[in-house]
Amino acid sequence: LLESANALILGIDRSWRITVCNRALLELTGFGRDEILGRDVRDFISSDQRQYLTSAFAAALLGQHHTAVTVALPTRHDGPVRTVWSIAPVGRVGAVGGPVDAVVAIGQDQSKIEALQQQVVRAERLATLGELAAGVVHELNNPLTSITVYAEYLVRKLESQGAEPPDIEKLRRIGASAQRILRFSRDLVQYARPSGREHESVDLAAVVRQSVSIFEHLVERGGIELVVDVDPELPVIQAVAGQLEQVLINLITNAVHAIEGSDNKDKAGRVVVRAAVESPSTVLLEVADSGNGVTEQDQAKIFEPFFTTKPDGKGTGLGLPIVRGIVEQHRGEITVGRSDLGGATFRVILPAL
Repeated sequence: LLESANALILGIDRSWRITVCNRALLELTGFGRDEILGRDVRDFISSDQRQYLTSAFAAALLGQHHTAVTVALPTRHDGPVRTVWSIAPVGRVGAVGGPVDAVVAIGQDQSKIEALQQQVVRAERLATLGELAAGVVHELNNPLTSITVYAEYLVRKLESQGAEPPDIEKLRRIGASAQRILRFSRDLVQYARPSGREHESVDLAAVVRQSVSIFEHLVERGGIELVVDVDPELPVIQAVAGQLEQVLINLITNAVHAIEGSDNKDKAGRVVVRAAVESPSTVLLEVADSGNGVTEQDQAKIFEPFFTTKPDGKGTGLGLPIVRGIVEQHRGEITVGRSDLGGATFRVILPAL
């Protein structure tokens, strides 16, 4: 039970030696069991916390309980991790009232707790935003559709009458602006109210091929090379095919836009779409481009709603948040980094089972 528990568990004897550590603790710290067992627990405590925690353990050895003890736990790779512990005495040697036999400490990774709290807050905000967005879109949809349709009609009419090109261009801009507001409002609803459709068996290779086919004319016209690499061993996964197509279409669109806005206009643009088996239990969807890439500063914010690196009028800042929402609904994760092509790489990991 101790070994399979999700909580961090540590046992300490009267000599301050660590006698028990479970799997969750080893996974968090990155240390091996032989590197922890038998060592003095004080070796794992930073100097600025040592006095306080030594007092807490000493009190536990005298039979006292402590809760909400915060510890910056050292890890092998990621630096200290904030954890919260409850410390309690275990057993007594000899008669009742005798000395405590050992101390057990049960902890939680504070970063996970904070992440769960943030998810709850985010869900509450999305629920409120969804109610607001649905009402706004309902009120905007009809008049904006009318503006778009009449603008297109007037453009055709003025063209047939030989009207001045600047006047025709003004009408086109009116229609384009109305379309942009429509697109933004619909994106807002989709972000705030994700689809609740049931997952079904999906041929991931077919999803990739269908998504890529939409861009063949676009990339040819822009002189961009589109490379598709699909693993023939891709399994059938449980998903919503239309939503995965939306993820790929969004990522490929961003890749094409990144190349079109690249500083290096002389270099031929390249987009690589890859689908592969990542592990026995996961699959990978990857879109890489030869654009300017995403700075480390922007990588931290790129999945936030309304954040965009595109010029004014070119993006709503909701595309990638919608993508992340779809990926999370599929119990997956999405990351961004630097590609071998010099631009950005977006990696989507999805469960294969």
